[in-house]
Amino acid sequence: MPRSSIPQYGKPKGRTVHRFAMYFAGVAIGLILVGVLKQMRQIMAPPPQPTPQATGSTAPPPAPAADPAP
Repeated sequence: MPRSSIPQYGKPKGRTVHRFAMYFAGVAIGLILVGVLKQMRQIMAPPPQPTPQATGSTAPPPAPAADPAP
């Protein structure tokens, strides 16, 4: 009797595990694709000249470019 119940018990378990694995794989692939797309966007089109507000007080590169005659 227990031998016949073992395979019945294992089949649904395997299906649920497979379903979870497929769901997890789909989520992981989606996250990876989103990250790769974001990196590709940054590499292909770097952000335009950042405004002094965005950079803060680290180093204002657009200032010397705007004032070529000191």
